[in-house]
Amino acid sequence: MAQPLTLKDLLEALSGAVIGAQDRIEQHQLSNLSGYFDEDNRPHSVLVRIPSMRPGAQEGEEDFYRAPLLSLVPANPLQIREVDIEFDVELGELGDEPGDESAQDSTNENAGVNTPWRGGTPRKTVQIDAHSGRGKSAGSVHLKVKVQSAETSSGMAKLTNQLAQTQGVVKAAG
Repeated sequence: MAQPLTLKDLLEALSGAVIGAQDRIEQHQLSNLSGYFDEDNRPHSVLVRIPSMRPGAQEGEEDFYRAPLLSLVPANPLQIREVDIEFDVELGELGDEPGDESAQDSTNENAGVNTPWRGGTPRKTVQIDAHSGRGKSAGSVHLKVKVQSAETSSGMAKLTNQLAQTQGVVKAAG
């Protein structure tokens, strides 16, 4: 038989899943960022031939222009904006949250910290049955996650600005 689940545990698990998903998005973005640099942390760049704009350049002369890839590609960080979760559960018994009896001792330096006990009174909890429900939606969960583009961090803006300043003509094409 399944272990009883409290509504608090369910909500903590769901919020933990959302936090974990946002962390995965951020880790993916950091991993993607590392692709713009070589193993010595030098920026990958593209070298293109452009018509020369140097004074005295002959028609048809070209110059090589180097531009770091990161300064050419817009940074588009994502963040979870909204999570919509719908499910049916059956409410169970109202009970007391289990806790550490020593937390009631006011001489304990950790009394009341991260415990359900406050002043010797246990918090109430609601048991739920996640496997139960009514109608055709019993046991079903509807999850909708909306993501949005986040503002570029100041560090990323400074980095791309610095990289943009390094681009330019590197030599005349021969």
